[in-house]
Amino acid sequence: MKKYFLLILLLYQSFFSQNTTGVFNDGFIFTNAIQGNPSSFLQSSNPWEVNIISTDVFLNNNYGYISKQNVLGVLGEKDFVVNDGKSSPDLPKNTIGFGVYKKFDGHFQADVLGPAIAVKFKIKDQDFAAGFYTRLRTFGNSFNLDGNYKYDNFVHQPSFALDFKPFSGSLATLQENNFFISKSFFQTKSSEFNIGLNFKHSKVWDALIVKEKNSFDFKYDKASATFEYNHYDVEALVTTSVNFDNNSYKPKDYGHSIGGDIGFTYVDYGDYDKEEGEYLQKLAFSVTDIGFIKVNGEKHIFKGDPFLINRTTDFQEFTNISDFLQELSSHVYGDPNASLVGTQFTVALPTALHLSYSGNLLKNRYVTLGINQRLPLYMYAFKTPNLFYINLAKTHRLITYAAQLSLFEYKKPQLGAYLRFGPFFIGSDNILPVFFRQDELNAFDVYFGFKIYPFWDSSESRRARKECYCDK
Repeated sequence: MKKYFLLILLLYQSFFSQNTTGVFNDGFIFTNAIQGNPSSFLQSSNPWEVNIISTDVFLNNNYGYISKQNVLGVLGEKDFVVNDGKSSPDLPKNTIGFGVYKKFDGHFQADVLGPAIAVKFKIKDQDFAAGFYTRLRTFGNSFNLDGNYKYDNFVHQPSFALDFKPFSGSLATLQENNFFISKSFFQTKSSEFNIGLNFKHSKVWDALIVKEKNSFDFKYDKASATFEYNHYDVEALVTTSVNFDNNSYKPKDYGHSIGGDIGFTYVDYGDYDKEEGEYLQKLAFSVTDIGFIKVNGEKHIFKGDPFLINRTTDFQEFTNISDFLQELSSHVYGDPNASLVGTQFTVALPTALHLSYSGNLLKNRYVTLGINQRLPLYMYAFKTPNLFYINLAKTHRLITYAAQLSLFEYKKPQLGAYLRFGPFFIGSDNILPVFFRQDELNAFDVYFGFKIYPFWDSSESRRARKECYCDK
């Protein structure tokens, strides 16, 4: 099983909102898009849709990498070597190396959309849509981490002294049950304005937030193998379902939240036929993950006088996170329980703003420009990466294919692709590392899913089944 965890270890310093740009812009399936904008299903040409399963795994970081590999190659390998020496631009294949940058960014995400259903209906000639979906997601990140945290500073080094800037990192596993409802508030023969709300109940299985609020000094003396810390002010908030004693994972409920999403979509159909899934242009805006979670866990604060850690004798016996924090408290305060200041803490959900514009270039060919911007609501908040993307798609009831270019954190380009054939879809927002060998494999994205919807139905047959009131 070791090889399957190596990609997670690439983040090293820390462990996202689904990132599936392609499926979000497919004009014939919408249960995935509801996660990003709960008003979206009213645009669907289908009266109903069922999601059986869909999943996304995403990683992007500039800290750690596997040399001369692609994702498919990593899954077929067994032996990997960690580069403990100086950074090298040309490491042998299957070597875990570490980058050298002024700032480090990293985001990991595994997202599963479980059983979901969405339907359209009318109440007194007013168009509505509603549905329910379950979701499980694990995500974590740390952005703009000081370059002094690079791996080389902590392995086989002579004595040194460094100044470290403030940082924060987070990790979470959330299980969600969601109910959405949307309504068309303005509708003509050629346009509509839709508003949607999503109500979510989240359970926390894991949560970790580490925040260093001060610049601090870090000194290493090779002769005594000791680290000295000074001017530190660290907060650590943690709870986890991992059982470290037997290396197992058993989900436990460590907190609840009531949150939500709100979305708006204006669609101009022009001379195109909504029943065929076509439109002239579309403008969408939403804010997702609005809410807070009260977590049952441990909150520790470490702030005080300088203290020493011996790298060869200290922290050798702990078996779980609580033991580690207690030993750290003993070093800082001389008391294993002094750092613990609470057994509950509040964390904001990974709130994000989404804005996109989509236009019809030719028949069934669309270009979409979008932006996802994180919007932390609290000093302790889970975060999602910033993203700008351009998506080009050819859509049809039976098949949709697309390509997109995105900028992770508005600076790192990624090329993606998407294909749906009937109810099956597969795609990637960063496809090259999946198939092609990278000198430094440090980012990738893969998603796929299976839907049930009337893809076999046509607009003509649906119109033929409608009641006619021609004589009235």
